[in-house]
Amino acid sequence: MLTNRGNIWTYPAEVVLITTNGIVKKNGEAVMGRGCAREARDYFPGISLKLAEYLTQYGNRPFNLGHWDYPKLSTIQKWIWTFPTKHNWRDNSDLDLITASARHLIQMANKFEVTTIVLPRPGCANGKLSWEVVQPIIADIFDDRFTSITF
Repeated sequence: MLTNRGNIWTYPAEVVLITTNGIVKKNGEAVMGRGCAREARDYFPGISLKLAEYLTQYGNRPFNLGHWDYPKLSTIQKWIWTFPTKHNWRDNSDLDLITASARHLIQMANKFEVTTIVLPRPGCANGKLSWEVVQPIIADIFDDRFTSITF
């Protein structure tokens, strides 16, 4: 896994991973209230409904939410995939869930033949985990197709 600084949305990658939880609200939308999940919800109308549909059908695991146009730069199109780090939005992130999600994401990258994937530091801001704890775990799973971004 590589690391870099920059903007997750404009970084040159085919796929953007957004950290998520497994909760669906009464209105039928997935909870996407903080961090890059909130940005995705705000940038891409309908994405919270699509995630909620998958969560309801399949549970809290990584999903390919499809191809979305980045509205601030019309030339940028990204695949958006989820990276579950929490079971409930109220909880801290869960290292076991992060590990399982990372392993699943490797399988997805292989299946879809993706060569460049960008992600935030999963579980480290709103999830209350330390990068010093999370980084070695995901670095053992992710290869150089994955780049973790921080500002």
